[in-house]
Amino acid sequence: GFPVELIGQRMSREMEQLINLRLSYNRIDSLFPNGIELGDVNLTEKSTREKDTPIALHADRLSARISLLSLMTGKIRMSLSSDLLSGNVDATASMQDGRYQIKADLNGLDLSGLGFLSERAGQEIHGRLHGNIDLDVPSSNIRTIKGELLLQMEQGKIGNQALKIQLPENVSQFVPADLKEKISKGIKLPFINLGKSQGKFTLDKGKLTVSDFQIESDDISAHLEGYFQIQSRVQHTIAHLTLRFKPSEAKIKEIITQLPSQYQDLAQDALNAELSKAKGNDGYYRYKIDGRLFSPHTRMQSVFKPVKM
Repeated sequence: GFPVELIGQRMSREMEQLINLRLSYNRIDSLFPNGIELGDVNLTEKSTREKDTPIALHADRLSARISLLSLMTGKIRMSLSSDLLSGNVDATASMQDGRYQIKADLNGLDLSGLGFLSERAGQEIHGRLHGNIDLDVPSSNIRTIKGELLLQMEQGKIGNQALKIQLPENVSQFVPADLKEKISKGIKLPFINLGKSQGKFTLDKGKLTVSDFQIESDDISAHLEGYFQIQSRVQHTIAHLTLRFKPSEAKIKEIITQLPSQYQDLAQDALNAELSKAKGNDGYYRYKIDGRLFSPHTRMQSVFKPVKM
């Protein structure tokens, strides 16, 4: 019969070698005449720091069909389909001379199912992901991957968790005790609606370049640009990004009004003074995001404003 177990084991090895994620499943069946179907599928990070939630993906079903004709030419070609994150992924993959050609369509993937993403961001993340992926992937060195990703997110939102605010020592000593207590207990970031967001990502020479990821909604307008330096382990990828954003006054007020009423005007003035350092002539605030993919550092990008004569 069709060697389903051997193919399942081969898929597991290739996945682990390619992106350092372990593929496991609780069921494997043959699909007549030339395919397999995996049930209750999990992709999990091989190793991670103890304090981090490991990368984990679950799919109810993953099916793959191999073109028997392609085997006769020395080129392995297969079609794949998966029920993933309450959506689905349809893809084709071919392998020849040690390289994979992968094309995939993403349809309605529910980002709230990525618990590790919300955990590492410190905020709830919701939305439906759609897109197209076209990749040329070497089997030996993921850093030489080439390709393009066109992604869209609908019904996106982020927030609903406490903001981590640390007052500098030279400021903390002047903050009243009741205000300091409120800040230490946490000020919740209200859900920020991200509307329909979209962006283009290009992979080449070890870099994933973000051309312009745009977010437009009543709550915020934002643009993300820069690149990711691809590493052999996906989780070690380094980000070098610039975020430009302009939140609505109503959303800022939602945050400020969580403070005791006697301090709200003071907090608003302090926030405006701090943000003004990163505010450009276009009204957008600029921040740099650098560091590992799931634990980057964020810092204000000071904007030089020439004095008008």
